[in-house]
Amino acid sequence: ALATGFILAFMFQVAHVVGEVYWPEVNKETGKIAVGWAAGQAATSANFAPGHWGWTHFSGGLNHQIEQHLFPGVCHVHYPRIAPIVKRTCEEFGVPYVCYPTFIEAVRAHFRHMRLAGHAMPAVPKLGDA
Repeated sequence: ALATGFILAFMFQVAHVVGEVYWPEVNKETGKIAVGWAAGQAATSANFAPGHWGWTHFSGGLNHQIEQHLFPGVCHVHYPRIAPIVKRTCEEFGVPYVCYPTFIEAVRAHFRHMRLAGHAMPAVPKLGDA
């Protein structure tokens, strides 16, 4: 159980706690963020090992975190085919689409972000800074 929890935690960390994703700022007056639901789901998540059969099945599609957030009712085996469409749509509308080629690259990005966050708050991408 410990090993499974550790692996699962890392899959969530590399999908959300990396410097390249959008970190929304809350409007202090309204309590809202200035991004719609779908753009927010895509911009605040990152994929890793896209299309890698082993990672897709081992993680239940969590390596396609963006597609999983946008289409939670779709079986994860379809995420690799959906991903290029989602990526093109994000590019068309200026929404960041962060994707690491491997799990190791995603882990490196996570630790890079954690190191920077430990020293000073890093500059975070704003929506539209793709």
